Amino acid sequence: MKNEAWKKGDLSPSSIKMWLDCPRKWFYNYKRKIRGGDRDFFLMGNVFDEVLFEEFRHDIGQDIDPIIDLAADELKYRMKTSETLLRGDGVANSPVLNPDTLEFEGRKFTDEEIREVVSMFRVWSRGLLKAVQDGEDAYGNKVNLPGIEDMQVECTYPIDVDGHTIRLRGYADILHTDGSVTDIKMASAWAPVMWTHGRVLSEIQWLVYSQALNTTTFKYLVVDKLKQGRWPKQEAKAPSVRVITNHVYPRDVQHLKDIVTQFVRSTDYMTLGADNKGVFPPKPDYRGVQNALGRRTDEMLLTQNNFCQQLCDYKPLCFKECFSGEQRVQ
Repeated sequence: MKNEAWKKGDLSPSSIKMWLDCPRKWFYNYKRKIRGGDRDFFLMGNVFDEVLFEEFRHDIGQDIDPIIDLAADELKYRMKTSETLLRGDGVANSPVLNPDTLEFEGRKFTDEEIREVVSMFRVWSRGLLKAVQDGEDAYGNKVNLPGIEDMQVECTYPIDVDGHTIRLRGYADILHTDGSVTDIKMASAWAPVMWTHGRVLSEIQWLVYSQALNTTTFKYLVVDKLKQGRWPKQEAKAPSVRVITNHVYPRDVQHLKDIVTQFVRSTDYMTLGADNKGVFPPKPDYRGVQNALGRRTDEMLLTQNNFCQQLCDYKPLCFKECFSGEQRVQ
């Protein structure tokens, strides 16, 4: 099913995952359509999939330097031209959404910051491509993948909920010649968010794509973005490249159907846009008085900063609307 237009009732795995993480975040993004700001690691991951590996897969034995140069130039271009790539100077350098104007306040990345990100991207890209060529990464982790049949394969998996057909749709990174599927994850090596088999079970993507492509084997090719040195003067070093293989069982499929059913009923998904139906409570994730890098700062002692530490662009708006922020702001 190639390039078919999206219809009412179509859902992406990332949409459902956002709703699972926080219904209110989903409400701001998909119902009120407040677009979040781009971040460098989002763009880096997109270029990884769409340019780097797409060019590489045609001939895995080829010289990788021209591919890395091409992908690095594309990342630089996207960072320079992004309309919403903003960096704030506050907590975790995140862009800040003004809850009154609903506009992001921050600044564009500087040329020096772009050079730093692109330089790290080059190191991690080389590590991935060399690992696939050599069959193992710089640390001895085995990286053995089946032959590649196609990339960016459109997937559609229909589920019936209360008389409505909900189509789960997206694009699988790699379809292999043996019918299995692989998704590439350029991931943080920070322990609390590191990718493992346990992390996979909290995701939706692997279930949707495996069912759409009629396979029971799904792999994540995880590129751990390792760094060396002390913050903030850290530099990239060769990544750890790991293959996490997951098998799909009937109970997994039922779990997916249960999630989609709960989503449709709580959001009143089939009538969204026509009225104000649906329930979208916030789901704050409190982690104490430390920032995303595990550091205690004066800013993280403030209620409006530490009430929720999800990676989310909508926290100022959520704090104001859901937690009487105007009365509680410090």
